[in-house]
Amino acid sequence: MQHLEFLRDEFSDEIPAEIIHSDALNNRFKVRVGWFQGVVATAWNLLSEGQISGNRQQAAAQRLVDKFTSQEFVDQDLTTRRDITVANRLIDIILGRR
Repeated sequence: MQHLEFLRDEFSDEIPAEIIHSDALNNRFKVRVGWFQGVVATAWNLLSEGQISGNRQQAAAQRLVDKFTSQEFVDQDLTTRRDITVANRLIDIILGRR
């Protein structure tokens, strides 16, 4: 859970004008594909290891994994503000903040 909290709180919701790559000096933006991959991997690991208690939290984690591994998400050109908002909301549920 600590890593999921880090991903939620230590990365910016801002969508910069330019595309930010992993090797950028400041790459802590949620808009990056790498951030979504980290969030999905963390949620999936928490689910598979039984570390998420509560049906609501488990459902949010499964929805996060399903949504951000879907073909629709993978095929879109750029991350949207809505993608970030949905991810933040689902993470908040998993962490028990909502």
